[in-house]
Amino acid sequence: MKRLKKYLIWIIVLGIIGGGLYYFLKPEAVVPESEMVRKGDVAETISVTGDVVPVNYADLSFQQVGTITKVFVIDGEMVKKGDALATLDSPTVSAQIHEAQVALETAIQNETLARRNWDSLKPEQKEATRLATEQARASLNTARSASVHAVLRAPFDGMITNIEARVGETGTAGKVMMRIASERVLEIEARIPESDIVNLKTGMKGIVTFDALRQDEEFEAVISKIDTGATIVDAVVSYKVTLSLVTTDERLRDGMTANVDIESAKSEDVLIVSYRTLERDGEEYFVNVLKDDGTTEKREVTIGLEGDGGEVEIKTGLKEGEKVTIGAKQKT
Repeated sequence: MKRLKKYLIWIIVLGIIGGGLYYFLKPEAVVPESEMVRKGDVAETISVTGDVVPVNYADLSFQQVGTITKVFVIDGEMVKKGDALATLDSPTVSAQIHEAQVALETAIQNETLARRNWDSLKPEQKEATRLATEQARASLNTARSASVHAVLRAPFDGMITNIEARVGETGTAGKVMMRIASERVLEIEARIPESDIVNLKTGMKGIVTFDALRQDEEFEAVISKIDTGATIVDAVVSYKVTLSLVTTDERLRDGMTANVDIESAKSEDVLIVSYRTLERDGEEYFVNVLKDDGTTEKREVTIGLEGDGGEVEIKTGLKEGEKVTIGAKQKT
């Protein structure tokens, strides 16, 4: 009897100890991470890099190959229409002029000799002699006119804003040697990929920062022009977009790098959640709504605009204040 009583006491003690251990060591219920469905704004932006350029400008280049012999201007200098900006020594043109001069002298000599017996010549012989001299003279004039292109001249009054020409360097036909701007007003030119150009239109606003200035200095710009023709480089299609600066600064210079964020779409005061709360299955989207008792309910939703900050507009399926779990899996 005493032994049975002893066993009962030990069973009670062990039960108390076991119950205490279970109470203190039992695993806590896992509460899934969640967020509340809320109202807010969702914006989609297109970020591009562009260059600062004058509103009215011209890129100047020689029309032939040669060695640059003189550069008459410096960066920032004001020039008048027709002013010589740089000269080029083209061996090809020089050789053509010399060859044309020799041909003309030969034709003149032949005509002089022919005129000694001019009356004995047939009419067609006289005409051929005169024609040979005229053609030689025309060839010389053509060769000399080509030498005019060896001088780079200002096409209008303006300021030289960029110079690439250096004395002694080789000038290549079509290579930009310098830029002239007719006024100080600046704008931004950027190349937009074809995947984004369909979302842009004139009048859209952009926020601009410049590599040369502090990143917290922001400038406002508006799209003023979108080229209809594409530019293809290395099989990549892009379109030139011009933005007019609403706010400017005297520190800005032609050629500076501009970083532009263009707001292409915006939904205001709409229901939003984080994209990571969504579960995608093909073309359908679902969320897991967290109930008060800790269980979840899978619910289909319709999404709208996807913002750059990771927020997504919810059109149908949720109410403001509901909680949805985070970390849903995506299926395709």
